[in-house]
Amino acid sequence: MFKKVFLTLSLLMIVVMSAMSADRYYLATNYTMKTTGGDFKEWIQTEILVALNPSTKRIVISSQREQIIDYVGFKEVTDSDATVLVSSATDSDYKPIRVSFILVNDGGILLMIEYNDYQYMYLLKDITDQY
Repeated sequence: MFKKVFLTLSLLMIVVMSAMSADRYYLATNYTMKTTGGDFKEWIQTEILVALNPSTKRIVISSQREQIIDYVGFKEVTDSDATVLVSSATDSDYKPIRVSFILVNDGGILLMIEYNDYQYMYLLKDITDQY
């Protein structure tokens, strides 16, 4: 029960922060990928800055090649394991994608970027208070 309340409050905080147009910063500490129909590969340790700017509806992933994701607006989907914020989007090359923030019941935050034939998933740590 406590985890559900905590996740709801975390989601509410993200929505309120988005409404206030406050930028959010995350550190991706691990990432993985898979192709359609395949399984996710092993997690790879990393340190990648991920910035969410609700006022411009943009996510910037500062990896070797900076990735800019422009999203439409997040819709909330909840199940027993997680709360998911999902949106249609385009990447730096204007390819259509789907982007999701997954708030897992254990407190973890995942960012999933889905193309037609492969997916990336990042494990995020909120570092907004450092900016």
